[in-house]
Amino acid sequence: MRRNFLKLLPLALVAPLLPAPPTPKTKPAQVQAGKVVGLFDENGVTRLPLAFSFPEGTLPYVTCTPTGGYFTVSKFESGALDHLIGYVAAQGEPNTPCAFNWQAVI
Repeated sequence: MRRNFLKLLPLALVAPLLPAPPTPKTKPAQVQAGKVVGLFDENGVTRLPLAFSFPEGTLPYVTCTPTGGYFTVSKFESGALDHLIGYVAAQGEPNTPCAFNWQAVI
């Protein structure tokens, strides 16, 4: 038993000096952003398409915010339909222009 312990002793002294295995590199999130401009129709509704380019098989997370211009927005939402096309849908004051900043992240 003592002989087996003595064989492991050199390994125990060298083990802390060995380099650690490399950790996998994490890829940074891909971010695409832009601004989309449109017009509310006579019912006060608009649907604006977004165009982005992400790898096939991914579905990005899309957010949007009104740009703060001279228009009123009561409801708005955004989303991705696939890896190339998204949308901004909003409800606001009829027959007025509107603009939204959007950002898509995977």
